[in-house]
Amino acid sequence: MAMNGVVAARTLRTGSLALDEAIMRYIRREKGLIIGQRTAEDLKIDLGTAVKNPSLSRNKVSLRGRDAASGKPNTVEITAADVHNAIQPPLELLVESIRDAFENIPPELAEDILPQGLYLSGGGALLEGLADRLGEMLGLHVTIDENPQDDVALGCCMIASSDRLMTRFEQSGCLIEI
Repeated sequence: MAMNGVVAARTLRTGSLALDEAIMRYIRREKGLIIGQRTAEDLKIDLGTAVKNPSLSRNKVSLRGRDAASGKPNTVEITAADVHNAIQPPLELLVESIRDAFENIPPELAEDILPQGLYLSGGGALLEGLADRLGEMLGLHVTIDENPQDDVALGCCMIASSDRLMTRFEQSGCLIEI
């Protein structure tokens, strides 16, 4: 957004739930263990990282779930490297969409962004290494607020309280009815 309007917008169905689902599929495929969405989210929060790091194999947890073959309870070791590998496909889609949005902004706006950089918002901003990965890819300083998960709700409240902003968002295709 700039000058009370939407400059570049991309809409994806890649977010926190897509990362959780990717973790669930990966663990079933690679470890033969069926886990639930809440367990996948906990793994993402505890072990998830957007950047590959040699020390990822050292961070391990024992994970209980249901064996995919027998249906009986089972326990396997999961490393941060496993979680990193699991979330790469949806994360790559997200990062590429952000790059695409930046490639399509006017040059004047790009000049305004350079001094302050980019601000990440939403709970996904808390994914370890995401700010570094985006900063490196875009060549910008990336900042995360203290409570990025609240920023989205506050921004939506600001938009909802302004008829002009609400109209601009509707015209841009950024708002979808549920």
